[in-house]
Amino acid sequence: MGEQTTPGLDLAIGHLQSGRPAETAAICRARLAADPADFEAWHLLGVARTMLGETRPAIEALTRAVELRPDHAEANRNLGALLAQGKRFGEAIPHLEVAHQAAPDSREAIIYLARALRESGQPERAAGFLEPYLASHPQDAEAWYQLALALAGIYRPAEAINAAQRALAIKPDHVEAERALAGIHFNERDYAAAIAAWRRVAALRPRDPESHRGLAKTLAVDGHMEEADAALGRALSLAPDWGTEIRRATLLRPLMRSLADIDETRRRYGDRLAALAQRHPQLRDPNVEVADCVAFYLAYHGRDDLPLQRQLAALYLDACPALGSEAPHLRDWRPRSRPRIGVVSTNLNAHTVGFVTLGLLQQFDRSRFELVLLRTAPPSPSATQAKFSACADQDITLPSNLAEARARIAAAQCDLLYYPDIGMAPLTYFLLFARLAPVQVVGWGHPDTTGIPNADYWMSSAVWEPAEADDHYTERLVRLAAPPIHYEPRVWNPPARSRAELRLPETGRLYLCPMSLFKIHPGYDPLLRRILQEDPEGWLLFASGHSVNWDEVLKQRVAAGDERLARRILFLPRYEIADFTALGPVVDCQLDPIYFGGGRTSLDIFHTGAPIVTWPGPFMRSRITSGFYRRMGVTELVARGHEDYVALALRTAKDDDFRETMRRRIRERAGALYKTVGAVREVEDFFAAAIAAAGNGQPSITWNPPAATPP
Repeated sequence: MGEQTTPGLDLAIGHLQSGRPAETAAICRARLAADPADFEAWHLLGVARTMLGETRPAIEALTRAVELRPDHAEANRNLGALLAQGKRFGEAIPHLEVAHQAAPDSREAIIYLARALRESGQPERAAGFLEPYLASHPQDAEAWYQLALALAGIYRPAEAINAAQRALAIKPDHVEAERALAGIHFNERDYAAAIAAWRRVAALRPRDPESHRGLAKTLAVDGHMEEADAALGRALSLAPDWGTEIRRATLLRPLMRSLADIDETRRRYGDRLAALAQRHPQLRDPNVEVADCVAFYLAYHGRDDLPLQRQLAALYLDACPALGSEAPHLRDWRPRSRPRIGVVSTNLNAHTVGFVTLGLLQQFDRSRFELVLLRTAPPSPSATQAKFSACADQDITLPSNLAEARARIAAAQCDLLYYPDIGMAPLTYFLLFARLAPVQVVGWGHPDTTGIPNADYWMSSAVWEPAEADDHYTERLVRLAAPPIHYEPRVWNPPARSRAELRLPETGRLYLCPMSLFKIHPGYDPLLRRILQEDPEGWLLFASGHSVNWDEVLKQRVAAGDERLARRILFLPRYEIADFTALGPVVDCQLDPIYFGGGRTSLDIFHTGAPIVTWPGPFMRSRITSGFYRRMGVTELVARGHEDYVALALRTAKDDDFRETMRRRIRERAGALYKTVGAVREVEDFFAAAIAAAGNGQPSITWNPPAATPP
């Protein structure tokens, strides 16, 4: 125990050292009956009960010991370690700090302190303790592992990878360090390295189903679907569970190989869901057990997703009826005179959804509405995050636990909940199943119907939707006159950049398609091939994808075996916004993908006069850019069909006069897209009308303006 003890405690310590903690505890209890202020007895009792696995009594005993001797290093260390093991990190930190201050070289204190700080959202402080410790203890593998996690938490990935590798060099079978390395590589989109790390984890722990699930997730993101399916099969053979069954049934390739591949994938997806439904899966918490938005890539297939989305939602409700719970306050709900609007998202930060939602919320009439943000903590602090806080009456942080998040939203007692991006994060997807407000509205952050019964409205615009669009949604479609945004480009009037400065080919015509690669539909490939074939001096420029594998798959798919075409397909790095905006005046033609086009990408570059060729396809997600052109009153670059699309792209790139005329007209009229206060007022009017209708017992309202004309 580190201090002189009485003879009775010597015997108790002897029992403890001989592996007889029950006898130790009995001696300590007898001493405490005679003297409740016996520090040594309380301390030793806490240690004995820890060894007996009696966590709560051990914490109580150690707490009494620390109350008697607040500066005792060993008692604080033991109490802090026990609290940290129980994930009571906030309570553990002060005790571990006392222990560390008294004994800076104490390995147990530093390891537990670093973990507690990191888990309580203080990774920078954790790294600050670990780095000097490792300078004098460079062979401590566990400390290097903890440093890797801390550095990853403060966005120093290269150093985090080095720390994990140092841990593994010392202890090659350190499974948790290997898992950490896989996770860091995954977050950095180095999927080949992440896959290699997960394979090593699986080799070290072949009987651990989580090893195979982690490997499967990474394989799937990188497009290796057959291997991902096999890895999930191995996980299920080790420990059957419904969450893994659902993930396996709904595997979707990020970049589809062909139109036939799309058809076969969707057939298999529906068949597997139907087979699962016949077996009646049971889920306690799908946010944990499935932990994925398994339908995300459906939207990029160019097909009607309503039947599959409805089928998936029905499966979840059958598997977990608690998903469809109702907030208690709704039984006696009456509309407020100043309605409370809640905005639920994981992306109200420096994310595409955040950028296109911020202006709308900033312009909301706060005298007319109360605005409540219901969002998860952002991955990193940002100026955008602070701007969101400034525009709300309340900014409520949602926990990652589904039931707790649902309770927190219910406690806010909102009159209307707006979900701007259902389908992008599992937490918000599963939250929407519950009835947490009288009116629940879905936005266009991920433009696809949800299939969820408690989603009342899908808020869109008449300029985006085809005539038959009502049939595309399980929700009541709202056709606002203008897109529901109030946007301001993040960079106005970017400084001129040369081709060399932007790392572009010095000669030849440039066709830019700067979208996420999963938007490039196999049905788009023939159009891109035609453009390259008919313009031998043209270059096709894509934004590099989530992995090198994606880039290569897309290049080979578009080139269709023609190596001469493949050499003129380039993948650009992800530009900062100033450089991306500077591309507008430099490229000869920008291409909006058919079937799923640009939204924020178009908004960020239209003001430069960038000529974007687009084709309004059958679903809203392919009509956003054409809708922007309708708002501007510019129609010359909106193709009537696939052949016209190719012809317009070639004309825009080759005909200097036409291209410059289009640049000038777009620059002159792009103002119709930005700072559209009228659009905000219409959103407010719709929200107010929907709340009033719910208060009067109406199930829903129709909101279709007679015309959508430029402002």
